[in-house]
Amino acid sequence: MIGSNRSSSRSAPTSGVAAGGVYHYKDGRTAPLLSHPHGLFGSVAEICDTIVARREQLGISYVTIAQRNMDEFAPVVAALAGT
Repeated sequence: MIGSNRSSSRSAPTSGVAAGGVYHYKDGRTAPLLSHPHGLFGSVAEICDTIVARREQLGISYVTIAQRNMDEFAPVVAALAGT
């Protein structure tokens, strides 16, 4: 989950995005946001490559897409069908 570095009345976030598009993990590590495993960015081909690489490297075998993004994501599903 990507959060804010601002505290709220509910609870303070344990990780989040800072200026410059850097993700801060709870354990202190950082990573460019574009490489964070909870996001997919780029062209259809780039997203397909990312999904295949994550499957091979991390064992992630499925992704969840918000309903509002399903039509936009359909070409990725079509390109990966049967892989």
